[in-house]
Amino acid sequence: SAVIRLAYKYGMEQLQSQALLALKKKYIPETFEGWRNRVPLRSRLFGIEVIQIAHLTMTPALLPVAFYISARAKDHVLDGWVREDGSVTHLSTSALKKLIRGLPRLGERAKRLLDSVFKAKPNKFHCPNADTCYSAVQKYYVNGIAKRFVDAHSIYHGRTNLYNLLLKKGLCEQCAERFNNKYISKYCALWDALPEIFGCQQLVSAAAISA
Repeated sequence: SAVIRLAYKYGMEQLQSQALLALKKKYIPETFEGWRNRVPLRSRLFGIEVIQIAHLTMTPALLPVAFYISARAKDHVLDGWVREDGSVTHLSTSALKKLIRGLPRLGERAKRLLDSVFKAKPNKFHCPNADTCYSAVQKYYVNGIAKRFVDAHSIYHGRTNLYNLLLKKGLCEQCAERFNNKYISKYCALWDALPEIFGCQQLVSAAAISA
């Protein structure tokens, strides 16, 4: 982020573009597939810095993911982001409002999507032990996934192998694969809804049209 700010300050457009590209590729991907393969951030508070960089460099494509990362920081977002020089930066009032308004939307959508995945009974045509598999996945959903992924406002992070976890919980291979595939598909849809959830859809759409 320091390189981007420096490049912007001195009008070094090529360096700024290269630094923004690296930021997107490694940490703030625009696609769900990129999110699943990203490099982990050292702090979720980095979302604060990315939101400011997005506005500074007029790169609104960074905003949906930056707001999502900030959402995962919960109330710690109020502590601000500590930059390399030791200075602390905070979200602007308008950005904080977008974040606060987006939090319940994110939680509600995540809950609906999770329910649509894990409350659907397996087809007995595909699984002769459908009732057993359904009972096992319901127990895991209530005690594990529902709490971890909804309360924490956490979208599928790409490192949890749900398929293997469901096998360990007693599901057959067919049901584990079906739940895993549907889970990823639904969260891909939620990912695509992030611009709307955090109120930056118009900015992102306008930038995409002008690109």
